[in-house]
Amino acid sequence: MKEIERLKRLIKKKDPGTCLRKVQCVYLQKQCGWGSEEIAPLVGYCPSYVREVQSKYNKEGESSFTIEERGGRVRENMSFEEEAELLKKFDKEGKKGGILEISKIYEAYSEEVIARGKTKPAKSTVHQMLDRHGWRKIMPRPKHRKNDKTKMKNFKK
Repeated sequence: MKEIERLKRLIKKKDPGTCLRKVQCVYLQKQCGWGSEEIAPLVGYCPSYVREVQSKYNKEGESSFTIEERGGRVRENMSFEEEAELLKKFDKEGKKGGILEISKIYEAYSEEVIARGKTKPAKSTVHQMLDRHGWRKIMPRPKHRKNDKTKMKNFKK
């Protein structure tokens, strides 16, 4: 009975880290004695997944209901702080108004990554890193975007 009360409490709690439908799978099995074929349409899972949830609960307990957090920079070559440290070397030249070539930044980045035993990164990786740290390409336009040579010739006449 204690187990059923704990499951009821989890259903009422509505914790964002807990998947309600997983709790319901186990609760309906324990309270009502239903099989996975009966529970599946009620919670919106297929019967095999209902059995998987129930089995996982029997092995791990309430921790099996937590939602796994995914995402983030799983395949990162360097952490955000390490990237910022690498870009500090090039920051002085950029603040002076000098021209920074991405090829030089790419060489330094790829040397650092290869030294860590990883494969050589693509050039687009450096562009993404610069974007992530708020760097942008600033350059003057060669001509005004609304410049029309025919209008200028007509105006001169």
